[in-house]
Amino acid sequence: MSRALAVCHGEFGRATVYELDRPLVTHAHREGHLVHQFGGPGGSVTVRGKPVACRPDRIVTINPWEPHAFAPASLLQPGLVFVLYIRPQWLQRVLKEEFGSSILFQRPDCTITPGLGRLLRTVLRMLDAPPRDGSLDKLLAEICVMCAQEGMGAAGDAPQPVAVNWSTLDHRVRRSVAALSDPASAFQPMERLALSCGLSRAHFFKLFSDQTGVTPSVFANTIRIEESLRRIAAPNASIAAIGDGLGFSCQSAFTRFFVAHIGMAPTAYRAAIRILGDAHAA
Repeated sequence: MSRALAVCHGEFGRATVYELDRPLVTHAHREGHLVHQFGGPGGSVTVRGKPVACRPDRIVTINPWEPHAFAPASLLQPGLVFVLYIRPQWLQRVLKEEFGSSILFQRPDCTITPGLGRLLRTVLRMLDAPPRDGSLDKLLAEICVMCAQEGMGAAGDAPQPVAVNWSTLDHRVRRSVAALSDPASAFQPMERLALSCGLSRAHFFKLFSDQTGVTPSVFANTIRIEESLRRIAAPNASIAAIGDGLGFSCQSAFTRFFVAHIGMAPTAYRAAIRILGDAHAA
């Protein structure tokens, strides 16, 4: 059974250590994403439609809104995985300070150099008892810069990532994005949403996917899982109340959804959470 060994929420986003032995469905995050499997059987992350091996000498890099899925190598023995969910505003500020402009991760993975390896080992030790002096943020920023640097100027046939400009989307897509951005409204039938945009379901899905890089369903699930994580981090709300507030028919339905996207039950995730400073700072 997958479980969270450490979960740290901060201005940077979320830094986590998981034991994972469950597959995760295709999903996306508004955050950038680093995945490093440092122990146990290897797995793979499918990014941009291609599987990328999780290895001790590599970090998988995923840009905001890039669909991805995880497949464990073993369903019997969990792998140890460090996963960093990077808040976009924080990441863009870090990269702009370093490079003078905002860039994306150009490759789906990068090599762990000796220097990067030392940073990762230090961060993993810190997550046992996260410091509140900003030192963790600084180390995570260095890791992000090193991962971004490796792909700069890389040659190859793979298409380079392009950030979604949400302000210039087709007006029908903008309208549907606004509708799906309410977590409690994300269960509405896609046929109804397509009809409200004056499109068939097939045309609506194609237009939305072409312009945003994700399907309407993946977008809606992203909003729901983000809101789930935000509410779970608040200790006073029960898991049943969180699921009910997000429109799930029962707690077990919410738990199945959460497990499919995060890999463990909401209660297991909540038990490992530590909050540093203003975790929702921009």
